Amino acid sequence: MGNFHHGNAMWHLTKTRVILAVLLLALSVTLFMLSANGFAKDHDRNALWKIAQQCRDDQQQNHNPAPCDSVNLEKNYVILKDRVGVAQYLLIPTKKISGIESLAMLANDTTNYWQAAWEARHYLFKQLGRELPSDDLGMAINSSIARSQDQLHIHIDCLNQDIRNVLDQHAGEFDEHWHNIMLAGHIYHGRRIKDLQGLEPFHILAENHILANDDIKLTTLVVIGSKDGFILLYDTANPIQGDLAHGEDVLDHSCTIAK
Repeated sequence: MGNFHHGNAMWHLTKTRVILAVLLLALSVTLFMLSANGFAKDHDRNALWKIAQQCRDDQQQNHNPAPCDSVNLEKNYVILKDRVGVAQYLLIPTKKISGIESLAMLANDTTNYWQAAWEARHYLFKQLGRELPSDDLGMAINSSIARSQDQLHIHIDCLNQDIRNVLDQHAGEFDEHWHNIMLAGHIYHGRRIKDLQGLEPFHILAENHILANDDIKLTTLVVIGSKDGFILLYDTANPIQGDLAHGEDVLDHSCTIAK
């Protein structure tokens, strides 16, 4: 009987610990989402959408993209200096697209936002005062649970130096097939692509049926420059293991790699 009561007490203790762990995880996710992208104080999940609309309207009416750096009316996107980081820029569509999970990303008439974001890296160079080699740069879209905004945006920034070192160590392993690699404490799946025009990253994931439809919203997509093309990476969130699929973690908003 004593062993039974002891085992019962241990079961209740374990159950309590599990509940506390889940509650703490939920709290950490909430705090993370509030702090991401510098929108903690005046958090509005449509802030980037509103900015994109303002920039588009200013360009149309006044031929001035402010507060954005540029507006492409034909291809429906703006380029904005993020208020977080030394040289970080964002590409934001002027069409309402919630995020990586939007089916609009697979439409034939949708702009290749990754190619447009890569072409916008000259704004980052201007901010830094010099150019950087392609393999010092990266772009990322966070998963739906690791973002603070419900308007698609691509982060364009310097690559984290530690990430650069790991990729250099495994450079010979990347080809047209997917390979696992540990980056920023999480397992990513990566492959090499030659360019962003013929091999659009969103379509690569869809065409290879890598992810189930209900997984795509939990996925982060990252594109990193290399000397002979690009490295495409994705990670699917696993909150129980502390992985929110925050691809932005491979970037460095202080741009140490440029110093």
